[in-house]
Amino acid sequence: MSSKQRLWSVLILIMGGLTSCTSGNSPSEPPIHSIQPESTATAITSPESVITSTPIPTPTATVTPEVIQKSYQMNKNYFIVPKVDSDSKKIVLLTFDDGPKEKAMIDEIINILDRHKAKAIFFVNGYRIKQNPDLLKLIVDRGQIIGNHAWDHINLKKESNETVTKQIMDVQEIVKQLTGQ
Repeated sequence: MSSKQRLWSVLILIMGGLTSCTSGNSPSEPPIHSIQPESTATAITSPESVITSTPIPTPTATVTPEVIQKSYQMNKNYFIVPKVDSDSKKIVLLTFDDGPKEKAMIDEIINILDRHKAKAIFFVNGYRIKQNPDLLKLIVDRGQIIGNHAWDHINLKKESNETVTKQIMDVQEIVKQLTGQ
C-alpha cells in the first residue's frame, strides 16, 4: 500500500470515527496535542472560534437537511470542551504536524475535511514555511487552522528559555507576515 493510500485509509477511519471518541476531558487524562489558548504566544488562530464538529453520517444513515453544529473551546487546563454544557463532550482533534510540505497531499487532506465539514490544525515548522510559503497561504486560504510547531522542531525541553522563545516567536512572525494572522 502506498503512503498516499495509507493516508486516505487513515483519514477515512478518522473521519468515520469523529462522533465516537472522547476529548480527554477528565483531569486524569493527558492534555490534547499542544494547542495553546488564545492568551499565549503559540496560538496563531483562536481555537474557541474555529473548532466545530458536525455529525458524520455512516453509509447506512439518512442525512437530514439540518446539520447540528457544536462549538468547542480550550479551557484553562488545555482541554477541549463544549461551549455549551449540554453538548457532547466527545470530540476528535485532527492535527497534521511538521509542514507545510507537498501541495498535492495538503489539497487531498483539505478536500476530505471539506467534504465532512471538518477542520484540522496544521502545526507548522518555520523552516518549512520558509521553504514553502505558498503552502502556508493555501492552508489558511482553505479555512484551516494554523498551529505553531517551533522553527526547527528541536526538543524544546532541552533548550534555554531564550531559545524556546525564539523558536516560537520566529514562527509567529513569519506566519503573520505571510497571512496577516
